Amino acid sequence: MSFFLALFFSFYTNAVEPVNPLLHCERFVQSNQKAFCENKMNKLKPDWYLANVCSRFFEDDDFYECIELTTVGHFDPIKISLCENEEKDGARMSCIKQNAQFGKTNNDYQNFTLQKAQKSGSKESRKPAFKGDH
Repeated sequence: MSFFLALFFSFYTNAVEPVNPLLHCERFVQSNQKAFCENKMNKLKPDWYLANVCSRFFEDDDFYECIELTTVGHFDPIKISLCENEEKDGARMSCIKQNAQFGKTNNDYQNFTLQKAQKSGSKESRKPAFKGDH
């Protein structure tokens, strides 16, 4: 049993490591291209796991198309890590799209606000939770 747990955690830790998407802009040599990339990353705030897989694309247009998928879908880190192993860009993009949960963006999961429940009525008007509680 412990062997299988060790194997699972070994697989899990070998999955895609999240890297700040801004670091992927280092692929650009010219300062204007790098600035464009950084602006796009700051605007889109892409999923870190997705950005890591997108960084493997050879063509810049494919890289940006991949990054923009973060606006239309949510990506499971383990499933998306499987796409990193695809050698061809077309196969990698297909894998990403197959593993996306379209309609739910990462913002649906990350940007939430906790609100304190409002009390209804005063202490005197509330009933005790259990018999005998006063």
